[in-house]
Amino acid sequence: MSKKIDVKKVLLYIVKAIVVWICLMALTLGFMTLSKAIPKDSAMGARIMANAESSLGSYVEDLESPIFHESKWYQHQINDDMMFVNVAITETDYSAFNEVVGIYMHSVEGDDKEGCINSLVSAIYYNDDYSNLITYSRFYMLTVFILRVLLIFFDIQKIRFILYYTAVTLAICITCKLYSLYKWKGVLPFVTACALRLVVLQSFTFATFYDMVCGLFWSLFILLFYEKKFFKDNELIIFGVIGMYAYINCVFYAPMFTLGMPLVTSILVKDYSDKNLSDWLNIFFDSVSWVIGYASALFFKQILCLAVFGGQTASEELKYMMGLDMTLSERLEMIGYNYLGLLEPLGVKIPILLIILIVLLVQAIKNGVSYYKSTFQLLVLALYPVVWITIICRHSLHNFVSNITAITVYALLSLFTLSIKEKDSLTGN
Repeated sequence: MSKKIDVKKVLLYIVKAIVVWICLMALTLGFMTLSKAIPKDSAMGARIMANAESSLGSYVEDLESPIFHESKWYQHQINDDMMFVNVAITETDYSAFNEVVGIYMHSVEGDDKEGCINSLVSAIYYNDDYSNLITYSRFYMLTVFILRVLLIFFDIQKIRFILYYTAVTLAICITCKLYSLYKWKGVLPFVTACALRLVVLQSFTFATFYDMVCGLFWSLFILLFYEKKFFKDNELIIFGVIGMYAYINCVFYAPMFTLGMPLVTSILVKDYSDKNLSDWLNIFFDSVSWVIGYASALFFKQILCLAVFGGQTASEELKYMMGLDMTLSERLEMIGYNYLGLLEPLGVKIPILLIILIVLLVQAIKNGVSYYKSTFQLLVLALYPVVWITIICRHSLHNFVSNITAITVYALLSLFTLSIKEKDSLTGN
């Protein structure tokens, strides 16, 4: 017999989820308000401006000599970083920013010049005109206000390194935990997926790494607490919170990374099976909870825009980002474009990935393979990036969106390694 649904229990859970949402949103808005309230003529305000101006020097140096891999998208992302700095220090003198634009316009040649500086120019002339504030309300997100606090102590270059090493530290912690559970079979897929973005072959900016830090944090959270009663009792709320902050933090950069990576990790550590309907339902409801959290933050932000500015532009922007006029062939092309983006520079990453696959294939032939109990669940999660890119198609033209394709690598390589029969020489058991 099917298990009866306890309606009262479900309603209480929904009420608890709403209370958690309200409390977290209140805390977030409180932090953002306090951050914004730092007077520009105070000692902290002076340090914020000093580090913002110091960041301009780093900005020019980065354009001339990228830290890692150079590409036209790197130039766009460097501009985005400075746009964040600019939004974080509103009500300040913009003459220094105008000077940087002048330098950059002379340092970039050809048709790319206008496109490369467009977003920065827009932010530079960010002022008290409400129509402009409405347009750039999407940049009023938690990232900017965290950045404003960090600018009290560091310039943009140091903040990037903090972000990068935070991601690396989280990845190392996850690797150690996965090794304790699955030895090399758990470590290799995760390290490979992360290395395609984390290693020094890819330039790092806020756009490249912020969602990675969030995704890795929640993956580690699941690894540490999935057996705890707290997690089991509140799993749907937790995934709702993940989705909520995926929007509040960075809007449309690579939010799917914050769902896909924790879900793949969850399947691996919670002993899921294709044969158990309850496991499929857990995956489905965790995903739905993430979507609800993400959408609720989006709609709430637009309500705030209507209340404060008297208007909002999210509806039109969302339609544009979805590319409603794009054809199926264009959407398929965009999917391929993003998977190739994960592998740039192709001459370095593809050979490394091929070596890994060849070694795994040799081990599979040598030791044999068996059906892994979560095969179809991992295959479904491997398609999550495809679904996101297909829906938010025009926005997926941005290079940083290819971060989410690491989910596919993580899921498929996990399936491959865990399908190989165990031998003492491999597992160490």
